Amino acid sequence: MYHVRSLGGKVAAYSMQQRVKQLARASPTLARLQAFIFGETLEAALLAAVPQGKPPVGAISGLLIDKFGIDTFKSPQTKQFVGVAVAAKLETLGYVATGKRIRITNDPIFTTGGLFRKVAASPRSSSHELLARFVAALTEDEALIVAELLAQKRTLAEISRNPED
Repeated sequence: MYHVRSLGGKVAAYSMQQRVKQLARASPTLARLQAFIFGETLEAALLAAVPQGKPPVGAISGLLIDKFGIDTFKSPQTKQFVGVAVAAKLETLGYVATGKRIRITNDPIFTTGGLFRKVAASPRSSSHELLARFVAALTEDEALIVAELLAQKRTLAEISRNPED
């Protein structure tokens, strides 16, 4: 998932990971949270929540409290940071947010969380499928130019096959 930000009139895409790194600069606590979430310790819990249809943030609450203490998560901004960091971590593992948020009950940190799904692996496209997608993206004027170029190429090919004509 890429987000867009403006850079002096220019638009640049940046990943969730870059966003988390930028946000983590705000405090040493956020930087430590980022390192913990991006590490391997939480991966199994995060990944186990996805197929169960549960928000992954709820699966790691206990581990976060064990490592950082409950008081760390009193701030809504810290909770939001954890959510963004978890989304970024899952993105690196091939998951995307579904856009659906659900209520989490009996959780010491989170009251809601987002759901995720595995990104479907796309089969390698054959060259003609790639070409078909390319042609489909052309404007009408561009398609006419391509048709003209192909007609010229066909004419040159015929001339080279029959040089006596």
